[in-house]
Amino acid sequence: MQANQTVLLGAEEIRWKIRRMAWEIAEAGQGCSKMVLVGIAPRGNVLAERLAQEIARTTGLEVEWGVLHIDKDDPIGSPLRLEINLESCRGATVVVVDDVLNTGRTLLHALKPFLDIPLCKLRTAVLVDRDHKTFPVRADVAGMVLSTSLREHVRVELGDRDSVVLL
Repeated sequence: MQANQTVLLGAEEIRWKIRRMAWEIAEAGQGCSKMVLVGIAPRGNVLAERLAQEIARTTGLEVEWGVLHIDKDDPIGSPLRLEINLESCRGATVVVVDDVLNTGRTLLHALKPFLDIPLCKLRTAVLVDRDHKTFPVRADVAGMVLSTSLREHVRVELGDRDSVVLL
């Protein structure tokens, strides 16, 4: 660990956040026949898969999940690539998932593919909402909301050692 970093969430706290987020997402999807979670690579897709597994485990609902690839540094100028059939989202609650919501730019562009098909609901979920919005995007479900300075950076690790660290 670097000297000037603070661990905000460890593995156990992240598990608890995912469990709570899964219940919120499942509740928000009531009244719809299907639920699809789409995670923004590289960490949003890991979070989406874990959320889908937790929703299925705790509620018995069948949840499909997929991956959306977007250049987070240039979401406008680069193409989006979906690893899920858009037709499978028709009539479903679609939840676009990412690790951190900062300005809202990436999440806003990630919603585009779902605007041209009829959905039951379109929602967003993030593990950490930094509350630095430049665009009118909000997380419908957030593991934690964090007020930080613009110079600070949030690093999320989802893999062998789960953590959320403030740098």
